[in-house]
Amino acid sequence: MPIQTLNELYAHGLGAAPKARAFLTKTGGRYREVSSQQFTDAGREIALGLIALGLAPGDRVAVLSPTRLEWSQVDMGVLGAGLVSVPIYPNVTRSMVEYIVGNAGARAIFVADAEQAAKTARLREKGDFLVVQFDGESPGTVSLASLRERGRKLGSGDPELFD
Repeated sequence: MPIQTLNELYAHGLGAAPKARAFLTKTGGRYREVSSQQFTDAGREIALGLIALGLAPGDRVAVLSPTRLEWSQVDMGVLGAGLVSVPIYPNVTRSMVEYIVGNAGARAIFVADAEQAAKTARLREKGDFLVVQFDGESPGTVSLASLRERGRKLGSGDPELFD
């Protein structure tokens, strides 16, 4: 069967080289390698975490963050869950975030940190809206680590769910 999606293309390459370096990222002043398998595992956990929280294929998910490893992992997870990625420049204002999210009909947003999370305060007030924060956890947000943990739990009950 021919490859039809970006995730299928990535999985095809992963089969050939799971230990290959997918990313080199700098954390706390030190560089570390992220293998293709580690990157894929993160995307799988994010996808399953979003599914566990009730998102369904076709739902839109925004990402408000500078370019970084987690941004790519989230994009892989969003695509893997059949969701639609809505990228937002990290330097936009609160009102622009609200406009873009509202216009896109996004049900969730990933943010880099507390500063970006603050731009989502009015969105969170409306109720059924998920904010996932890469660094730490602010009031009204879910940490990326806890979302991934939800995904691991869901995936352990059905190892083929993501595939």
